[in-house]
Amino acid sequence: MAARLPLWRVTRTARARRLYEWLAARGVTGARMYQYVRDLDDDVPAPSPPERVTLAFEGGAPPELERLDGDLARDDLVLVARSGDELAGQVVVSVGRPVRVPPLDATVRTDGAYLWRLYVPPAHRDCGIATALVSAGVRAARERGADRASALVATDNRPSQWVFEANGFEARTLHTYYRLGGLSHRGRTDATGR
Repeated sequence: MAARLPLWRVTRTARARRLYEWLAARGVTGARMYQYVRDLDDDVPAPSPPERVTLAFEGGAPPELERLDGDLARDDLVLVARSGDELAGQVVVSVGRPVRVPPLDATVRTDGAYLWRLYVPPAHRDCGIATALVSAGVRAARERGADRASALVATDNRPSQWVFEANGFEARTLHTYYRLGGLSHRGRTDATGR
């Protein structure tokens, strides 16, 4: 029997993204996202990034990711991983404010902190950078007084799900949004029995 190709290996590609954007421009979109939640009253794991990578908070979006600037609030933390001068990853931490979530076409308010725009370029994946970024982001949220952290992750994005699960997050809610022209549907269901 042939091994099945995991769905995320098909949907998490540049070609699939172009198709999604082409459909969205024509009024057809859909999103299914798990809301991952983690209470911050216990110790936060502290995995280290690879030796060649440094983590630092930067003011504003890294120049390589200027498209973030419009979404950032003054108090947001942008945690960036660098390998030399090269961007090796990033995550944004917002505490106590609503954040726009384009795939859901909504602004979401979460209790405590919200981690978003986790990204590691392909050349730097599979070596622990994303896990270290999320861990450092959770610690920063806790230092800013947050007692809970949340993140929204697409149901087909298994790599990001693994990162959040490795940092003690659990999928609690499934958010859905579908739009076909002027018709739309939103839903929220319990994700604990997935």
